[in-house]
Amino acid sequence: MKSLFTLSLTASLLLAAGCASKPEPIPPPRADLQLVWHDEFDGTQLDPAKWGRIPPDPKPEPSAWRKYTSLRPDLVDVKDGELLLHGIVNDDLQADPRPYLQGQVWTSGRFSFFYGLIEIRAKFEDQQGAWPAFWLLPDGLPWSEGGDIDIMEHLNSDPFVYQTCHCKWSLVLKKEEPPCGGKGDIIPGEYNIYRLEWTPDALIWSVNGKETFRYPRTGEAPEQWAFSQVPFSVLLDMQLDGDWSGPVDPSTLPVTAHIDYVRVWQRK
Repeated sequence: MKSLFTLSLTASLLLAAGCASKPEPIPPPRADLQLVWHDEFDGTQLDPAKWGRIPPDPKPEPSAWRKYTSLRPDLVDVKDGELLLHGIVNDDLQADPRPYLQGQVWTSGRFSFFYGLIEIRAKFEDQQGAWPAFWLLPDGLPWSEGGDIDIMEHLNSDPFVYQTCHCKWSLVLKKEEPPCGGKGDIIPGEYNIYRLEWTPDALIWSVNGKETFRYPRTGEAPEQWAFSQVPFSVLLDMQLDGDWSGPVDPSTLPVTAHIDYVRVWQRK
């Protein structure tokens, strides 16, 4: 299921010319932008040139977002024009002793970008303990040095998403000004469009075309702005459980994040 901006076939041209179909160009959000990378998920499997599966965390105490990460094939699907990321009750505890499993993908080693605008159209199923997230991680820098940018994180059945950036300013120095996060209202159970614009001077979030939060580069200290060092890769996660989302209700699983498309533009 695609939005107004979806690639489509031009049936009239096919009938008139009898030629091979060509996708219509995706119009940019603004005239000064050009499309540099995208995935419409129109195939039947994950495109290995664009995406890889995120592996389980090798640390004895895994990061919260990778607590149940698994490479099981049935946790990620591409069908009906969507990428589907599943969170499930583990039905094979002999193969993996963890009670739940979750599917996650990233562009690490395949695609990253430096400044630009990323847009993701998606909808979520609202289950207790579900924590889908779309975010950016820097290439080759540790977390506190390079920070991260959360395009959106959704908890349980909240009618809003969290939009946050992390760097030394907030993580290490515990500074609260300028705020590093905000919220954006969504239409629960429906497709919403999540957008982040990354410039040399600000991070600007929006939901369904409405600006929801902005993190400026203030120039107060280098720790306040970690986002002009290296390109960032894209991560799409289904996450389960955690201190933030609360425990999973296994009776409500499986749960799925539906991603319609991911598009990245940069200035011409």
